[in-house]
Amino acid sequence: MKQWKVHIVFSLMIILIGMSCAQLGRPEGGDEDEDAPEVMTEGSTPNMQTRFTDRAIELQFNEWVTVSNPVKEIFVSPPLDYPLKISDRGKTVKVEFNENEVLKENTTYQINFGKAIKDLTAGNELENYTFLFSTGDEIDQLSINGMVKDAMTGKGVSDVVICLYDNLSDTCFETIKPLYLTRTDKEGSFELQNLREDTFQIFALMDENVSYTYDQQTEQVAYLDSFLILNEIDSLSNIVLELFDEEDEPRLLDARQRTQGLVKIVYLPMPEKMTMSFMDSTDRRYFLEPRKDTFYLWHDDLDIDSAKVVAVYPQGRDTFHFKAAKKSMEKMQLFCESRQLTQDKEDTIFIDWNKPLSEIDTTKISIQDTSMTYPITSYGVQGKQLWMQAELSSAQQYDIRIDSAAVTDWYGQDNKDSLGLILRTIDRETLGNIKLTIIKEDSLPYLIEVLSKDKLIAEYTIVEQQEISLSKMQGGDYSLKITQDKNGDGRWSSGSIRERRRPEQIEELTLEKLKAGWDLEADVDLTELFYGT
Repeated sequence: MKQWKVHIVFSLMIILIGMSCAQLGRPEGGDEDEDAPEVMTEGSTPNMQTRFTDRAIELQFNEWVTVSNPVKEIFVSPPLDYPLKISDRGKTVKVEFNENEVLKENTTYQINFGKAIKDLTAGNELENYTFLFSTGDEIDQLSINGMVKDAMTGKGVSDVVICLYDNLSDTCFETIKPLYLTRTDKEGSFELQNLREDTFQIFALMDENVSYTYDQQTEQVAYLDSFLILNEIDSLSNIVLELFDEEDEPRLLDARQRTQGLVKIVYLPMPEKMTMSFMDSTDRRYFLEPRKDTFYLWHDDLDIDSAKVVAVYPQGRDTFHFKAAKKSMEKMQLFCESRQLTQDKEDTIFIDWNKPLSEIDTTKISIQDTSMTYPITSYGVQGKQLWMQAELSSAQQYDIRIDSAAVTDWYGQDNKDSLGLILRTIDRETLGNIKLTIIKEDSLPYLIEVLSKDKLIAEYTIVEQQEISLSKMQGGDYSLKITQDKNGDGRWSSGSIRERRRPEQIEELTLEKLKAGWDLEADVDLTELFYGT
């Protein structure tokens, strides 16, 4: 009987303990924890110490915390030779220096924790907590602030490493770690604090491998032309760094003919203004089509065993060889890629196909509305396009009927299926004209692109003051993208760290809205736009 009572008492104790455990944590319906953990002065290694000699730093918090992604988030300025050892346990974060690390004399150090420290339960981040100490007698107080912008878009860039060097050599950015560093915030702004009096040079780096040096061609960079001189009185503000990707020379990666009559040529990056020609003297037809990172070289010699081709582009030239293909062109069926067209009644009708065209049979093509058929007055082929002209009316819908075997490609294949396209003509009274007067005083050429919703409408090279006229334009919003073509190669050129050459400047200008049926005239002063005068 006594033993039975003991069992009952023991069971009740287990139940009570379980109930008490179940009550731990935030009650249902309580306020959600949105507060970041706080560093408690008591129990923590004192911040902003001078004559610092400790080999470890402990931070005590008001709640349980965890450290996540320390390699990316936590950085030390000046950088250390050996990585820190970071550990968390309960409410404590411990930072230990490597036993081989030798701290610089009379130097102010910053340990920035980024977003690494979070509370354990809700994951709230303690953003950019910084622990400061000096190995000398004082904490340095000078600072530099500014912004990193994308050289192409002018927008701020986040998470860029700002590198400050007291080494003034041309190659320090590529070979040694900076003396001071920080990262840009979400808007692209940065601030380097607690700097000493000295002369520096500054760089920005999209550091892909967390090396704090410019050691990969794919990394974006920025630099400032002049040295920064910090004295004991003044800090420096509003430094602007333009981030760019150094232009790599185009590299031919692959040139292969897998299908008869079609050679695919892969470059990285894609060169602009590419021309190609066969080295033999045959009358072979060929057509070059750029697609993303690949050039499609179409030719009509299906019996070719092999051939050599010369590719020429602004940065150089390549010669490559390709062999006969195993796959027959007959397996690639000819088909139309266009579906719906909208244009002015007097504009030429262009219809896209998937292969270069040889001829068309207009007796098998008709343009009609609900009441009549309109004769085709002229026609032809251009690369992979069929073009036609007809006397049409404004603001109507037409049906273009293309019967089977109406179109023939280079390889003697016809379209097997008939198809119908919709053509809509625009009411000419809704179209307007744009007249731009380009004003310039310098001798540099400029590249002007006319855009509508990021779609290229027209492009011009401007070498002197002149007028640009665009007629029969649909009402809407238009903008100009203007490139100062300093090297005169007819395209935008990026910068170079080694040559201390900035990327060519780009400015954008939004025009007044073009009203339907109206004309828009505007003066574009390039001197004011680029030089602010």
